[in-house]
Amino acid sequence: MGSWGPPAPLRHELPRPHLAARLARRWSVPVTTVVAGAGFGKSTVLAQALRAEAAAPVSIDGWVSCRAGHERDVDLAASIVGALGGPSFEGTPWPPCSA
Repeated sequence: MGSWGPPAPLRHELPRPHLAARLARRWSVPVTTVVAGAGFGKSTVLAQALRAEAAAPVSIDGWVSCRAGHERDVDLAASIVGALGGPSFEGTPWPPCSA
């Protein structure tokens, strides 16, 4: 899925089709959250859902893995914009907003 896509499947990945199916409904609600403790497979099921829709996308999905620098809002925002196919602002200040 390109440089911004979800990670490739793990060799011993546990399929969770029922959860991926629930995530397929994410386009019909304003906000979707995935909440669980560490190691419960949140990233895995999100990656499965994005890979499942890659052949026939319903809308625009983006994948951003947190990295050093994302504690700065402009770095995180730049990664999100890039993941959604927008222009790259990495390493450059954002232009000021005009109201």
